[in-house]
Amino acid sequence: MVGAVLSKFREKANHIVPDTVPDNIYRSMDHINGLSIAGAHDKPYDPKQVREVLVALERVLYWYVVTYKCWQPT
Repeated sequence: MVGAVLSKFREKANHIVPDTVPDNIYRSMDHINGLSIAGAHDKPYDPKQVREVLVALERVLYWYVVTYKCWQPT
């Protein structure tokens, strides 16, 4: 589910403005997508990968909320 949402966002952003999403964010999205596919198809994974994916998800969400949407705390 998360992987599909990120893939759609990446494709949409790439068609609109190719340079909108930085390379490190693309890599993080791919990492999240890769493990979500493995989990959905009941493939084995290392529990350490879960932490890596959570860090990647935090990186993507931070970029999206703070940089892309220009959110300012009140």
